[in-house]
Amino acid sequence: MIMASWGLNHLYVTVFFFNFSHSMVIPALTDITMNALCPGEDECSFAIYLTGLQQAIIGMGSLVMMPLIGNLSDQYGRKSLLTIPMMLAIFPTVILAYSREEGFFYTYFVLKTLTSMMCEGSVIFLALAYVADNVAEQRRASAFGILSGISSCSFVSGNLLTRFLPSITSIFQISAAMAMVSVVYMRVFLPESNMNAPVIDITSEKVTTNECLIEKRNVNNRRTVPCLRDSFSLLKSSWTFSQAAIVAFFNMLGDLGMLSALLYYLKAEFHFDKDQFADLLIIHGIAGIISQMILMPLLTKIMKEEQLLAIGLAFNCIHICLLAVAWSSWVVYLASTLQILSVFAGPSLRSIVSKQVGPTEQGKAQGCITGLCSFAGFISPLIFSPLTALFLSDHAPFQFPGFSLMCAAFTVMIAFVQSIMIKSPIINSETNEDDMVAFIFQHPYPSQPKTSTSISMASVISSAISIPSFSGLKAVATRAVPAATIKVAATSPKLSVKSSLKEAAIAAVAVSASALLASNALAIEILLGDNDGGLAFEPATFSVASGEKIVFKNNRGFPHNVVFDEDEIPAGVDAAKISMGEDDYLNAGGEEYSVTLTEKGTYSFYCAPHQGAGMVGKVTVT
Repeated sequence: MIMASWGLNHLYVTVFFFNFSHSMVIPALTDITMNALCPGEDECSFAIYLTGLQQAIIGMGSLVMMPLIGNLSDQYGRKSLLTIPMMLAIFPTVILAYSREEGFFYTYFVLKTLTSMMCEGSVIFLALAYVADNVAEQRRASAFGILSGISSCSFVSGNLLTRFLPSITSIFQISAAMAMVSVVYMRVFLPESNMNAPVIDITSEKVTTNECLIEKRNVNNRRTVPCLRDSFSLLKSSWTFSQAAIVAFFNMLGDLGMLSALLYYLKAEFHFDKDQFADLLIIHGIAGIISQMILMPLLTKIMKEEQLLAIGLAFNCIHICLLAVAWSSWVVYLASTLQILSVFAGPSLRSIVSKQVGPTEQGKAQGCITGLCSFAGFISPLIFSPLTALFLSDHAPFQFPGFSLMCAAFTVMIAFVQSIMIKSPIINSETNEDDMVAFIFQHPYPSQPKTSTSISMASVISSAISIPSFSGLKAVATRAVPAATIKVAATSPKLSVKSSLKEAAIAAVAVSASALLASNALAIEILLGDNDGGLAFEPATFSVASGEKIVFKNNRGFPHNVVFDEDEIPAGVDAAKISMGEDDYLNAGGEEYSVTLTEKGTYSFYCAPHQGAGMVGKVTVT
């Protein structure tokens, strides 16, 4: 169970406290901004443009900072990098807790703009990377959904408290206090994530869908100044990752366009105040809790992330369209209930992204996506702030106050169309049986009579010899290497004695090779990583006869190795001689490590980088 990990429990509490502090102030910010910039008015173009300018500056800064923070978290740990944005987020709230006069508001505005370049989105993507470090692939979508559900719980709790607090001053005071509590709790209780995942150097130019993306290059993980080059490498190295990035960009562009316009739109059209804003946000949050804590863990068992992503985006588009054409306040509340399905999009997208990269790239990948979302945050106000101000003013070209919201819905529709083009990755292996069969039948024998059967058999056997699974014939631990393919040229069917003797010799060689391969095929094969992407040996417990070869085969693109526990093997056996090195890995799908055990007894083994995730096994030699 996901909740069984104390590290994840402490992470969830940290995220709850932090988001609780952040969500408390959201309903009050619109009123504070309007009172500071346009006192006594329900419409204020200056406030809309200033908010848009702030969002654009934050977006440009975050575009650079998010990948940087992601890279640094891969090197120095998630906890260390979480500390910085969580501490910086305290200061703007403290200013408004002290005073909300015009001078203090502008001070808050400037400080909030600067700190949000590092804080906006970094806490949640670092939390996602932390979860990815500690949860196997097949459970990651559910784990991300639970994390989002915790965020929704904090969102609802913060807005409920705001709804009943007597004054705006108390709102910001409690928010600042909760932000401080979140930092202290995180530093005291949250353990550092498992950062022992290896750096992989893959020299092969062959690209498979489940390999690490940046780590296909030789990576110097000790560099101290990460840059955007890794983000570009991620985008160029995987088509699925690129598609997910496009979806993330357009979905965030539409969402930010909707959020930047919605509060001003509701205040102008339906005269919403902070209490009604809070009610609306509470509905959003409750829908998110039901969806992510209950529905999504159930649906991930029967549906793929790609399908959940498309469903979430479709309902998000409908949700924004209803807001754009709302003719009464009850339509706004009705549209908000669609959040119960539209919130599928975020966790599903992050899960898809997480599965495209290796364990040392989770921070880079999540930071790259967050950086693109920040870039959408830069573009969004340039498009939607002028539209919102124009269509809420008395000089609109036509009467449609929700026009900017409709444009946001169209943007989300683009993301939806792109999402239905994302396909589940097909796990490639170095052993391609279709290619082998094609090779066999491509030999030019169409005109040969049945008397040349022995030559055909020889060609089949020679083709079979090239299968990587049978390439290692030594009795000691070896790693599989590509074998040469033996090609047998076709000969014309001459019925001479010399030809018959030659065919007989070839047939004898073929029979010998077949016997040799048959003896090698008796080796038991253990998969590293199950077919669903789980971090496990498949099977994890098995028995072999003394002297029987065990072939460990990487079933996924994750780096794995096989290390025998020196404390849980028969006496007199040297664990180092039967184990892979701690820093030696099977990087790509299809790579193998084989070992022969002769001493009878029980042997325990594990995968060094994923032992903490439960990737252990046991073999009994009889």
